[in-house]
Amino acid sequence: MEAAKPKKKPAFTFKELLFAYLAISKLMYWMNNIAAIQQDELGEVWRMVLNRLLGQDIMTIWILIAMFLLDHYVKTHPSIKKGSIRDILIYGIGYVIYIVSIIVYTWVLGLFSLAQINNWGAFILNFSIFYVAACVVLGVKERVKKKEAELYIENEKEVE
Repeated sequence: MEAAKPKKKPAFTFKELLFAYLAISKLMYWMNNIAAIQQDELGEVWRMVLNRLLGQDIMTIWILIAMFLLDHYVKTHPSIKKGSIRDILIYGIGYVIYIVSIIVYTWVLGLFSLAQINNWGAFILNFSIFYVAACVVLGVKERVKKKEAELYIENEKEVE
């Protein structure tokens, strides 16, 4: 019997290219912003970093942690079976956590005059649309990851 020929690995995958692009793009964003600020105004750089931290990063980190913990709890809970019920719980409870977190955080920032929302309906709608888009992207990513794992397992079995 002939030995199975190993599949040629492409020079790069779309996923590798996408994540490299995002990392480089983020670095370029910060470098361009810092370069745009005059050198004698270093306080502006710190203010820009603080605004980014307060306006985006803290909330993003909190939501990621909360969603990962929720996902872990639902997936490891013995009474929750795999399937659509599990997905509904994760996405439904996740949405509530996401929206409540954003509202509370924005309200707290508003107490310090760091955020002001004139139209809460549009504000929540925009974040809801973002939530759906993020769920779709992460869902596709998870499916691709599972497919890659299955292919890897099949290749390992063939090699053995």
